[in-house]
Parts: sequence; structure tokens; C-alpha cells
Amino acid sequence: IYSMQVYLALFSMVAIWGLNFSIAKIAVSGFNPFFLTFWRVTGAAVLLYLIFRPRIRFSAAVFFLSLTGIVMNQTFFLTGLNLSSPARTALIVSSNSIIVRIIETFVLRKLPSFKELTGFLLAFTGLLILELPGISGLSARALLGDLLVFIAAFSFALYQFFSKNQLKEKGSGKLLAEVMIWAAIAFLPFTIFSFIKTDFNRIPLSTYLGLAYMIVFTS
Repeated sequence: IYSMQVYLALFSMVAIWGLNFSIAKIAVSGFNPFFLTFWRVTGAAVLLYLIFRPRIRFSAAVFFLSLTGIVMNQTFFLTGLNLSSPARTALIVSSNSIIVRIIETFVLRKLPSFKELTGFLLAFTGLLILELPGISGLSARALLGDLLVFIAAFSFALYQFFSKNQLKEKGSGKLLAEVMIWAAIAFLPFTIFSFIKTDFNRIPLSTYLGLAYMIVFTS
């Protein structure tokens, strides 16, 4: 029974994140990507604070995680998704675990095992098989989008690598709540102008629904 619950939880997570690429594409069509990121992060910060009630104290380590894991990741992800397609974005994001292992290799000087090297080679070969046939027909706009999504994946890999000690100390829920709160604070000065310029009455309902999905399910 326990293993079945684990598999159901994993399946639910994959389904939620799989849908997120298409839903985020709809949401970003109505908002400026940077502005959408601010609302997504702020909504998640409020929600997670109410659930986990973390103690908010400034920490350079946590602030660094908020910049890499949220500010950079979400800004580049949504901007890249706006220029690229959900399918290509999902494909590039899937390389995240490989990037984490590469960072480990350089920072910790921890060489990958033969099994890991084989896995990386197979994963990289799969990415090339899926990516290369369509590259020649892509516009410069789409290629730029792919590059931005890759930067988002890299920034999140940095977050995953450097968050290990904080996770042990605070737990995943409280750490994520703190990271979201500091990210929302970091975004605030840069979004005031967009807030003034935005006509919220002209934004379609689908954008608001997509934003709500991103806040509630993918946080």
C-alpha cells in the first residue's frame, strides 16, 4: 500500500508539472513574463507562509537561493517559454538533473560513476535525437527562448546543489516559504512600473486561471 501511495504521488507530481508547461504558456500570453513571475512568486509566498509559518530572518544563503531558484529560474523560464514551445521547454528542463551532477563534479571534484556516465550519455543522446531534427527550422526567437530556458534550468540546478544544508536545517516546506518570500521582496522594486501600466480589465480570464494554477499546484 505504501509503495502504491508513493507511485501515485510521483505520478501526480509529473502530471501537475507536465500540465504546467502548457498552462504557463497560456498565462504568459496575457501578462509580461517578468510581471507574471512576480505575481506567481508573491501568491506562492503568501500561500506557503500561511501553511508553514517560517521565521523570517535575513540570511545571505537563503537570499542567494531565492535569487537562483526563484528570481532567475522563473524569470528566464517564463520569458523563454513565451518565445519557445511548451514541448521544447519541457525537454530542456528535463536536463536539470544532468546539470546538477556536472556542478557536483566541478565543485566537489566528485567524479561520476560508470553507471552515471552511461545514464548521462543516454540522456544527452536522447536530447540530441529529439532536438536536432527541428533546429534548422527554428526562428531566432525560438532559439533565444530555448537558451533562456536552459539558463533557467541551470539556475535551478544551482539552487538544488546549494540548498542541501538549508534543507537539513529548516525542512523543505519552511525553506521554500522563506525563499519565495525573499524572492517576492527582490521582485517588488522592479514591478511597480509594470503594475501602474497594466490594464487588469483587459487581461483574459484564462491568464488569471493559469496564474492561479501555477500558484496553488506548482509551488
